[in-house]
Amino acid sequence: PTAATLHAMAVSGFNAWAPTVIARGWGVPLAGIGRTLGPLMMLSVMPGLLLLGLVMDRLSKRGRRAAPLEVALVSMVVANLATLPLAWVGDLKVAAVFYVLHTFFASGMASSAGATMSQVTPSALMGRMTSIFFLVQNLLGLALGPTMVTLLAHAYGEGPHSLRYGTVTLYCAATGIAVLLYLYTAGRVRRRSFD
Repeated sequence: PTAATLHAMAVSGFNAWAPTVIARGWGVPLAGIGRTLGPLMMLSVMPGLLLLGLVMDRLSKRGRRAAPLEVALVSMVVANLATLPLAWVGDLKVAAVFYVLHTFFASGMASSAGATMSQVTPSALMGRMTSIFFLVQNLLGLALGPTMVTLLAHAYGEGPHSLRYGTVTLYCAATGIAVLLYLYTAGRVRRRSFD
């Protein structure tokens, strides 16, 4: 649950502050941001979930026990590579392309955590484990993300881009640590039988 919680923290911090970052960094009026972000997310998140889920299924059918974790960690690395330039990109259209890439690949994590948990948890404990997993993920991940962004933004000073830097720093650092945890967990899943 630690990797999923870190990812939830990164995503909630990113999404909570995205409208303010866009308004400050690219001068877009707040009223127009929702009309832009909503369709961009619909064009990227839904296909990302479906495509990455299909990849997880295909790899699993080929006998790769850790397929959900492997797809998630690769997609997190690619999402990080798409997120990092958002700290410096000045052109709004280029930023929109990186945002779509970010949201497409960041979506893979959501389904991988549940798929892995269903693999490794005995059926008699599935209900309790799922409840505890989502409780921890939501309480810590969703609550701490926006707060951590502001703390990091203050570390960058009071400049017009400090919030953007804080958002990108939290996302890349938290998901970078999550990738390391997923690498470790994927190795354990590959070596063990959970039948």
